[in-house]
Amino acid sequence: MRDKVYREIILVMSNDFSTIERSLHLIRITRNLERIADLTTNICEDVIFMVEGKVIKHHKANGERWDA
Repeated sequence: MRDKVYREIILVMSNDFSTIERSLHLIRITRNLERIADLTTNICEDVIFMVEGKVIKHHKANGERWDA
């Protein structure tokens, strides 16, 4: 999704140079939102480990790896 947003923002910037400053802000915002989502995932994984004793890092519910 991040790559799609980046492509759209770059397209807007290339079509209208007056949007470059605002577009760069949007790129920073998307980067920060992605980081927030990553940290939230880490917190959730830690909570599940603390409550249930299950290690779910990098795994889907059915046991497949997220990054596979």
